[in-house]
Amino acid sequence: MDFRFRSYVSATGSLSPPVGCDHVCRLEERVRDMKLNSVSIEIIEKLKKGRTREAPEFQFLSTLQRDLQSFGRDDVCLLRAGGVLSFLWSPKYNRSASDQLRDAVARARLVEHRAALEEYEVRDHDRFSRAFSIDTDEIKPTFVECGDDQQLISLFEYYTRTQSISSNVARGRFARFLVFDDGVTGRPLMAIIGLSSPIYFNGARDRLLGWGPVGRRQDGNWVSDPAAKAIRDTGLLCISHITIAAAVPPYDQLRIAKLISALCFSPEVIGFVERKYGQPIAGLTTTGGWGTNAAPYQRIGLGLHEDGQARELFKEMKPSSPSLNRSWEFFSDELLEQAHEIHRIRSEDSSEPLNAFREDETVRKELLAWALAHVGLPKKAVYVNQIGHFVGTRTDQAIRYLGNVQTEAVPKTRTIPVEDALSWWRTKTDRTVLRDVRPEKLSDRAA
Repeated sequence: MDFRFRSYVSATGSLSPPVGCDHVCRLEERVRDMKLNSVSIEIIEKLKKGRTREAPEFQFLSTLQRDLQSFGRDDVCLLRAGGVLSFLWSPKYNRSASDQLRDAVARARLVEHRAALEEYEVRDHDRFSRAFSIDTDEIKPTFVECGDDQQLISLFEYYTRTQSISSNVARGRFARFLVFDDGVTGRPLMAIIGLSSPIYFNGARDRLLGWGPVGRRQDGNWVSDPAAKAIRDTGLLCISHITIAAAVPPYDQLRIAKLISALCFSPEVIGFVERKYGQPIAGLTTTGGWGTNAAPYQRIGLGLHEDGQARELFKEMKPSSPSLNRSWEFFSDELLEQAHEIHRIRSEDSSEPLNAFREDETVRKELLAWALAHVGLPKKAVYVNQIGHFVGTRTDQAIRYLGNVQTEAVPKTRTIPVEDALSWWRTKTDRTVLRDVRPEKLSDRAA
């Protein structure tokens, strides 16, 4: 761990000498013991006639700490020793973002798309006006793939707004499913499922499956490895990525997330993708953007060991270094205003091009990046949380198969019958009955 001391340029243009060096040296020892990273700056400015004042960087770091703590970053702290302020953080980061941040981001996304939501709600008025009752013992999922039907696609896209982190469903080999409940008169929509092609490189997945690099640098030149590339290319054809698997109102009141995750392995979903693209689907990957504790994919006991014993359906994949959820768009306007003021005072460049930071996301990120560099903080210090990576397979054989599709036999058991998923879920969830409920309009959540 490198403990860095950084003096900033004072308003007069001269470098202020470090103060409180004994405090900083003792702090350095404590920080090393706690395995924290840190940056220290001088926060007392010398003015004319011997007067002093707190530098604007002090308020910036204080607001930064407050914002990060509201995100769930409880590892971040500020320590002041005389005129020196130290910003400390853990390189391990939080495993999950705070509920406060997740709720705020989800609402902000609904607000952003409110006009489109209201337009759809007017067009499909009957969907939101019909009342019905739900009994979890009577739920009967049925699946409709959207295909090129614009009405079905519009319904699917409407409910993708429930996902706080947006994702591109129509990517590569994709499929979009509407899951209706045949156990209720009128067949209300209960969930949506979207699958797409997995990304080509994912360190956590590649480590688990034993996929090596597709080439290497040798004497300044790139030397490809055709065998490794072939293993990866064929393996990727047998994996789909869950871009969204979400219950829709009012079914999202029923603790149904794990059931929806299990239904991604239904013969109706897997079978459709296999028929459409002509490849066996042996595994599903997904990510937990808000943390490694992604409850919808954990403790689903529908996987099978070689001996037939149950195991968890999804396994968390461990990257060699944490994947991090960036927080650039989540910071408060107050923090950006303070960054803008510091730029105006400290930078030799004009601050006028940065005046649009309130409206322009690109300018906002540019300003924040400048302010972090100014106080000596690396970008990674202000990320929100670790991202969870998960792979789901029905059997242990499927993992071996994906490791080398060219030599291993295709696993015969790749899916989970809907009734099996329902039976398992009902043993883990108390029966619930909702009477005379209607689908909530998403625009109401944006109010």
